[in-house]
Amino acid sequence: FYQGMKVLSEKNRDDIEHMLDHGFNIYCVNATGCNQVSELTNPFNSRVYQSGHYGFGTASAAALGAKFNLDQAYQNRYNSVLTKIIVFAGDGAIYDIGNGPFNHALGENFDITWVIFNNEGYMNTGMQRSSTTPFGSWTSTTPVGEHLRGKSQEAKDLPLVMVVHKCAYVATASTGYMDDLY
Repeated sequence: FYQGMKVLSEKNRDDIEHMLDHGFNIYCVNATGCNQVSELTNPFNSRVYQSGHYGFGTASAAALGAKFNLDQAYQNRYNSVLTKIIVFAGDGAIYDIGNGPFNHALGENFDITWVIFNNEGYMNTGMQRSSTTPFGSWTSTTPVGEHLRGKSQEAKDLPLVMVVHKCAYVATASTGYMDDLY
């Protein structure tokens, strides 16, 4: 699991460094979760740029606030270039705990890039069920019994939610298909 995060983290870091080399100003919002925890240990720490660490349900609100304030700083000539906001968050921080603020942020239609890591469960807390856990899957919190055969609901389709919000670009990728990331 964490090796997949390491690969994605290195790709994210390379892309962000490319943007910085070409004159972009970047601020990253990092939500508590698997990605944040896995990147805080060296030698794989990719946080070499402006960023902030925010709680599970607050990443989307932080991104909106940062984007609004940094755009104002640009308009008032305190910044010479617009700042790109990138949110790195896991399924818990976006699909579940932070879903309301995330939907609100999408509805505001600010230029924010979201990189969401979907583990199909809460892996840092013992593989607990989440709204991204696929139908029929067993987790450490799946009810067990004669009539219960794994998770009884379908996984939430967040890319579809983003399309409904008319996001400019929506894509999915997997470390199982690295060509999707390049």
